[in-house]
Amino acid sequence: MATRTAAERQEIRRVEHRAAVAVCPTQEVLGRLGDKWVPLVLTALRGGPLRHGELARTVAGARQKVLTATLRGLERDGLVTRTVTPAVPVRVEYALSPLGRSLLEVVDTVTRWADRHVPQLHAARHGHDGAGRGVGADLLDPPDHAPELGEPTLGIMAGRQGVGERAGARVPRGRPAVDREGHLARIAEVRAGTHGAKVPYPIRIREVEVVGTRTQGSALLRLTLGGDGTAGFESHAPCEHVKLIFPDEHGELRLPEQDGAVLRWPRPFPVSREYTVRRYDPAAGEIDIDIALHAGGLAADWACAATPGTRVHVAGPPGGLVVPDSYGSYLLGGDITALPAIARRLEELPRTAAGWAFIEVADGSEEIELSAPEGVAVHWLHRGAAAPGTSDVLARAVRTVQVPGGERVYVWLAGEAGVLTPLRRWVRDELGIPPEDSDITGYWKRGVADFDDEHDH
Repeated sequence: MATRTAAERQEIRRVEHRAAVAVCPTQEVLGRLGDKWVPLVLTALRGGPLRHGELARTVAGARQKVLTATLRGLERDGLVTRTVTPAVPVRVEYALSPLGRSLLEVVDTVTRWADRHVPQLHAARHGHDGAGRGVGADLLDPPDHAPELGEPTLGIMAGRQGVGERAGARVPRGRPAVDREGHLARIAEVRAGTHGAKVPYPIRIREVEVVGTRTQGSALLRLTLGGDGTAGFESHAPCEHVKLIFPDEHGELRLPEQDGAVLRWPRPFPVSREYTVRRYDPAAGEIDIDIALHAGGLAADWACAATPGTRVHVAGPPGGLVVPDSYGSYLLGGDITALPAIARRLEELPRTAAGWAFIEVADGSEEIELSAPEGVAVHWLHRGAAAPGTSDVLARAVRTVQVPGGERVYVWLAGEAGVLTPLRRWVRDELGIPPEDSDITGYWKRGVADFDDEHDH
């Protein structure tokens, strides 16, 4: 028998070790969690389903391709489910599977350990390097920031979002990345500041009743909800959304359960539709929701048939985009799907505010009365016979805006994703607006059956 050399024996041990690692369950799980985006996505989905765009805003810093690849990998591993809900546009939402929720418990354990011990790691590392025991120790500075005890090291908003800090927005040191119960203080902080931010609220589920309905122009139906169930409802920003929850095709109504400040959603995900909170009157206990009318729409058909006393469950809002009054001007734009949010923002702007609002509609019959500050020029844009999402009338009109040099402007645009694509580039490259001073959201995309914002970011 030939005698192996030391190098050959070492190589054999390497091969055997690699083979053992390849089949080791522990190594496989550690390798999965070693991808920094995996724990962040799992934590973001803690409170319930999210669309791709909501995840992108929650998991700050993740590029679209990276986030998409991460979600596909988690779905392949059975850790995340992907649910397609027929709607106009079709909704695609991601949620934790039971297996994924069990892995989240491991992530939480690691997070708690990190919260408690990372400052000790930093102190030990600095002491080691400062004593000259490390290579180039004399060139090393102490860590810029060691987390305080209890500060989440994952640094993202855990739970059902829809809203959160904008990607790129700075989270003050020593401040947890999410504090749903402290939302009122955070709202006051943002309003007193210089930049807009998305603030998470405690998320509740409530049963309310229809008080009445009335048309708003020819394209919107206003649904007024009231009853004892509206008690405690919160509304602080124009772009907030709520979910109306409906029975499934078998007539079964499946509702989420309250889990602290978030909701735990059943699987499969209940049938629901998402709408902007158009108005909330706490004194009257009334919530207004404007629903776009279109044949075959589940919520539109239900709202048209609803009579006073008809009951429905409402979830949310999960948070809202808070914009301070410190901007020199405001640029708003969108199609009929964005009109409720634009109308409310115009109402809530200071009467001394200046800016522009561009709203695309089919014709004059879809125009509604708006309460805008005198300094805000409102432009109704008629696309005529062109189908929704096929006209460039909105993009052309918005790009005529001339912002005075040195003036701070906040930009809010929403509508068909393809129409918004050139406007994204224009806002970023020509106006030079930073992310914290703009919010541009594709509500739907023509020709894409499962559009969920991932195609547009």
